Amino acid sequence: MNDSSNATNQTDRIWESAWPPGLQFAFGVIGNFIALIVLFKSSKRHKWKPFYRLVGGLALTDMCGVLFVYPTVMYRYASDFTYDFPKSLCNYSSFIYSYAILASALIVCAMSLDRFLAILFPFYYNSESKIKRVNIMLGGIWIFTLFICTLHLMGLGDSKLYYPGSWCFLNFVGRTVEDRVNSFIYSILGIIILMV
Repeated sequence: MNDSSNATNQTDRIWESAWPPGLQFAFGVIGNFIALIVLFKSSKRHKWKPFYRLVGGLALTDMCGVLFVYPTVMYRYASDFTYDFPKSLCNYSSFIYSYAILASALIVCAMSLDRFLAILFPFYYNSESKIKRVNIMLGGIWIFTLFICTLHLMGLGDSKLYYPGSWCFLNFVGRTVEDRVNSFIYSILGIIILMV
């Protein structure tokens, strides 16, 4: 009888290593920081043409996403999973994750459209307004993503703590209409991005 209760207690305990998220944090910050340094050091050569502005926006978005969310993840691992995320921290975490993922995907999509326009319409692409156009596009991506990723904070859907209990994201498995609508919006955007 005593052995079975010990076995039950051991299976309820989470046995996850902090190495994977620790390495993701280190490589995410260092890799994006190096990318930004290389972009700034070589700016005389590329003169911040549209593609390089988008690469800089991508590196900045990704690095901020990693910097803003991984400390909470690492704190959960450091506490040996005894620290429970309050609802506000779970909402914050799911917002940052969804924002970084969606904004990065949209920026990569914009980079592909930028190359497409450069090849198919070179005269239009090389017009004087190309820098202004890419700045507006990048700002538009960030603002649009901000709106989409705050829908669950405004009541359309919810956040959910996912295994091993170190990260929160949009509740894709919720049964409420709000959760399903939010999941549908986020998923449809992902499919559209993949198709472009």
